[in-house]
Amino acid sequence: MTATAVGREIADDRKQELREKYRDAHDELVKRMDIGQFVISDAAVAVPTTFQGELATVGYKTDWIDYLAGGGEASTKALNQIRDIAKRDLEHS
Repeated sequence: MTATAVGREIADDRKQELREKYRDAHDELVKRMDIGQFVISDAAVAVPTTFQGELATVGYKTDWIDYLAGGGEASTKALNQIRDIAKRDLEHS
């Protein structure tokens, strides 16, 4: 059972770890969007739109840890989708 499920605080180092993972995944996605916008397919460019929608729904979470975890999951999912599409694009070029 998670600490938030039983009403305890999350350790500061765990909070920091979650913040860093979220920020790293988000920064990676933004970087790839900026670079790839000129060289990847429309399918890959569309992924960030879906990501932004998923990230917006995460914003409605009332629990801080769920918010960070949801944002991290959305970022990771988007990065994986972009990588898969990019690999397919490279195979067909």
